[in-house]
Amino acid sequence: MKYKELKTLNQIILSTREPGERQTLSPVVNILLPTQRYLIISSDPSSDTDKTKDPLEKHSGFEARILALMFYGSDDAQTVVKIRPHYKEYKELFFKNFYWTHFSKIYARGKPNSFWADKFLIKEVKLFEPECIIVFGSIVTDFLFGRGKFIDRINKVLLWNNIPTICCLHPSKDWNIRRRNEYSFYATWKLIRQKCKFYHKEEVEKLK
Repeated sequence: MKYKELKTLNQIILSTREPGERQTLSPVVNILLPTQRYLIISSDPSSDTDKTKDPLEKHSGFEARILALMFYGSDDAQTVVKIRPHYKEYKELFFKNFYWTHFSKIYARGKPNSFWADKFLIKEVKLFEPECIIVFGSIVTDFLFGRGKFIDRINKVLLWNNIPTICCLHPSKDWNIRRRNEYSFYATWKLIRQKCKFYHKEEVEKLK
């Protein structure tokens, strides 16, 4: 990772505003650490993300489900409950290894334009130098690989500029829960967890 260069780029992102009706919205940038090895790219920030909180506090229900998927491979209610007692520790371990960026740096109600991606996303990826890229949804997938059938790209390891890349249905339940079987959601998460080995079992055992 070119940490200093990426940190500088993030400052530029934070000072940028999207032209038009969304120009009053502030961009979202997540925790950047020099230890991070894996890159997550989603379409836009979650609507209930609260960046006024401490970075290791719970910011949204969506974030809690991502942690449950990463550590246990499921985001059902019973699994999310496992995360709650040691939320800070789970999140600290997650952010030690994962950097999370977005196609659109502002909340776009699931319909982002390409302003932010055209301006910054490829630069971000190249500066981060990820061991693996995890892509949520067809918007980012098409941006990286060109237009194609999303269902043909899920649950497999693709190569983008020789970087292993896994495309997954966006985890948002309200959007996609009815399509999870069709898009091999849990099989894809099994693949993600196999590819991104970012913790030792004993570390998680201590948190149970």
